[in-house]
Amino acid sequence: MHYANEIDLYYGFHYLPECFCIGFIKDALGGALPGASVRVKGTGIGTSTDINGKFSLNAPENAVLVVSYAGFQTKEVAIGTQTTINIVLAEDTKQLTDVVVTALGIKKERRALGYSVTQIGGETLTQARENNITNSLVGKVAGLDIAGTSGGAGAATNVTIRGVSSMGPSSQPLYVVNGIPMENSPVGYKSTIGIGNNGGQYDNAPDLGDAISNINPDDIESISVLKGAAASALYGNRAKAGVILITTKSGKGNSIEFSSNYVAEQVMDRTNWQYVYGQGVNGQKPTTQLAAASTGSSSWGAPLDGSNVIQFDGVSRPYSAQKDNIEDFYRTGGSWTNTLALNKSFTGGVIRLSASDLTNRSVVPNSGLNRQNFTLSSTFDPIKNLVIDARVNYILEQAKNRPMLSDGAGNANYNAAFLPTSVNIATLQPGKKPDGNELSYNTGNPYATNPWFAANDFIHDTKRERLLSSVSAKYTFDNGLFLQARAGRDSYNDNYIAVTPSGTAYDADGGYTEQNSKFSDINVDGLIGKSFKIDDISITPNIGASYRRTQSEGVTNGGANFQLFGIYTLANTGGKSVSAYKQDQETQSVYGTLEVTYKDILYLTGSARSDWFSTLATPGRDNKLNSVYPAVSGSFVFSELWKPSFLSFGKLRAGYAMVGQATNPFQTQLYYNLRSESINNNPLGNIVNGAIPNA
Repeated sequence: MHYANEIDLYYGFHYLPECFCIGFIKDALGGALPGASVRVKGTGIGTSTDINGKFSLNAPENAVLVVSYAGFQTKEVAIGTQTTINIVLAEDTKQLTDVVVTALGIKKERRALGYSVTQIGGETLTQARENNITNSLVGKVAGLDIAGTSGGAGAATNVTIRGVSSMGPSSQPLYVVNGIPMENSPVGYKSTIGIGNNGGQYDNAPDLGDAISNINPDDIESISVLKGAAASALYGNRAKAGVILITTKSGKGNSIEFSSNYVAEQVMDRTNWQYVYGQGVNGQKPTTQLAAASTGSSSWGAPLDGSNVIQFDGVSRPYSAQKDNIEDFYRTGGSWTNTLALNKSFTGGVIRLSASDLTNRSVVPNSGLNRQNFTLSSTFDPIKNLVIDARVNYILEQAKNRPMLSDGAGNANYNAAFLPTSVNIATLQPGKKPDGNELSYNTGNPYATNPWFAANDFIHDTKRERLLSSVSAKYTFDNGLFLQARAGRDSYNDNYIAVTPSGTAYDADGGYTEQNSKFSDINVDGLIGKSFKIDDISITPNIGASYRRTQSEGVTNGGANFQLFGIYTLANTGGKSVSAYKQDQETQSVYGTLEVTYKDILYLTGSARSDWFSTLATPGRDNKLNSVYPAVSGSFVFSELWKPSFLSFGKLRAGYAMVGQATNPFQTQLYYNLRSESINNNPLGNIVNGAIPNA
C-alpha cells in the first residue's frame, strides 16, 4: 500500500532576495506529520515541523526545498512564485524504514542497529488484556521470559531478557518511562511480629506488587525491548539485564476516547492429583476423631474405598476422592476497567487528560483490588525549534487481603491445596468456630491453616499513592545541532497492615503490624548531538550527563498478643516494637555515543558511560569510585549489494559490551547495631554487615 503526503506551503516576501515561508505538512488523511525535515538546498538553512506539522523559515527567492520524511522518498520542490505548493512524497519501498526507540529515547531505523530491539504497539496490549502490562508481552517478544505469581491483580511479575544475567537476587530489566528510569523493585516484607507464622515454621509474606503493574495499559503508545548489553549499556549499572522502554500517549487531534472492558478470571488447575489413597498414615485409615485430627494433612492412608470414616470434627463421611476442592474454594473473579481520555490540539501544541478506574474481584475469597490512574500529558513548542514535553501520572491503589506467597502458614492458596484427598474443603467452612477460634483440622500441625480462615480472617491490606512526573525540553538549531534537557521524579508512599487474627491455631493471641514507607527517585539528564555528512559517510556524535538521587525510608510498628479478642488495632496489643530504616544514595554519570554510517549499508556505533556511585565511596575519603561501561555494535545490510530475487532484506549484526551493577549503601564500611541486652548497664552491640568489606 502506498501513502501520499501533502504539503501546503504559504509564503510572503519581506524583502528581496529572501522570502519568509510558512508551511504545514500533512498526510493523505489530513493528519499532522511532526518531525518532517525541510531544508533549503545548497545552504545550511533548515528546520523541522512542530507537533502540528507546521514549519517556518527564511529562504532565498527561487530557492529549492528538500523535503524528507522517514519511510518516503526525498523530494526537491522549487518555491518559485507560487503561493501554495502541494507536494506528494512517494513511499520508499527500497528501504527497511521501521523506526524504533532506542537508548536515551533516540529513534533509529531498525536496519542501523547492531543489536536486537522489539517494539510493540500499545493497541496490542489491550487486545488480550492483563492488569500488569508486562504479562501482555507474553509470546510477543523473542527471548523475553515472563513469570507471574499467584498474587492476582497488582501482583509482581518476574521478567528476564535472554535468561539470568546476574548471580544477585534480581535479573529484571530496567524500565524507562518517557525517558525517565523507573524503580521497579518488587515490594515485599518478611515476617515480623504478628505477621505470617510469628517467627515459627515458615517465612511467609504477601506479594505487594511492583511498580510497572501500576501503569494503565490504555495510556501506553508503545513498548521497546532492548536486548543485550550493547543495546542497554548507555543506561549503566541499572541496565545490566536489559531495558524496557515505555512511551505513553500524548494528545492527538481533538477527540474523546472511552473504553470499557471486563475480563473474567478462573483458576485453571493442571495439577495431577493422586486419587488412590486417602487421609491417614502408614496405610491406615483414621479410626478415631483424635487420629483424624492429628494426621489432618497426611494422605498416606489406605486405598480409597468409599466406606464411612471418621474425620477431624467427629463426623463420619465417605472415604472417597474429593476432586472438586480447588473449584469449590476459588470463585470466578473479574476485572472491570474503564478509561476516559480527552485530547485537544491548540496553536503550538497538544494536551491529553485521561482517567482510569480498575475494580478487581480476585479468585481468592475476600480479596480484591481497586486502582485509579490520572494522567496529564502535553507537548508544545512556545518558540521556533523548541519542543517542551511535560507529563504527570498519579496512581492510587488499594488492595484487600493480598494473597500470601510460599508454603507458609496463613497462605490460603497453599493450604487449600494441602488438604488430603479424602477431605472435602466445604466441611472446613466457615473457617472458624462460633467462639471465633480457628476451626483447625490438623492438631498435629497447627501451621496447616484452615484455608477459609486464612482467606476470611487474616488481613494483608495495602494502600499506595504514586506520582510519576517528567519534563523535557529540546531545542534544535537550524544547522541540526540539538540540545536536550530532561528531569523526572518517581515517588510513592506505601501503607501495609498485617493481622494474624485472634484464635489462630498456631498463635492464639495474634498480632498486628503496620508498615509505612516512602520512596523518591530523581533523575536529571542532558544530551547534545548533531549529524554531519561527508560525501557518503554520515557521522552522528552525542554527549550527555545524568544525575540520580534515590531516597527511601520506612517505619514498622508491631504488637503481639491482642488484649481484647477480635479487636485489631496496635493499641490493643501487649508487647510492642518499632523499627525504622533510611537510605540515601546518588549516582553521577557521563556518557557519549558515536555512530558512523556509510551509504546506508554499513553502520557502526560505539558508546561509553561512566558512573560514579556514592555507595562505593572510600571510608574517610571524599571520593566516589566509578565504573565504565563500553559498548560497540555494527550492522551490515548486505542486501543493498547483493540482491537475489528470493531475498528482500538481509543484514548481519554484531555487538559487544560490558555492564555491571552497583552495591547497596553501607557495604564499604563496618557499622553496628545496638541491642537490648546490656552488661553492667552498658548496651551491647553487633556488626550488621554480612561480610567484611575490602580494605
